[in-house]
Amino acid sequence: MIKVGDRFSLNNENWEVIFINNDSVAVARSENGEGRVVSQRTIYKNWYEQQKQRADRAEKRWSELKNFLLRYENVPESVQSFENVFEYMKEVERIEEDGE
Repeated sequence: MIKVGDRFSLNNENWEVIFINNDSVAVARSENGEGRVVSQRTIYKNWYEQQKQRADRAEKRWSELKNFLLRYENVPESVQSFENVFEYMKEVERIEEDGE
């Protein structure tokens, strides 16, 4: 959830969500550490979309990991190990980075 006080970087600029009134918030940044510049709605929209994409990727990875772990349900406990799960996670990351 995006809330007042959240900070983020977009287009190599640091931004912060600020309180306007009970019905509104805005996105602002300081220039050279002096004052604040309230941005256009598009910055907030872009940031929201960026956060949504991150959440979607995390949800997909969690789903893949969960499905992988469910495959272990009928495997003897002696074969299950943290190392196997960790190796699988590294392999998934490698595949994602390679764009396969």
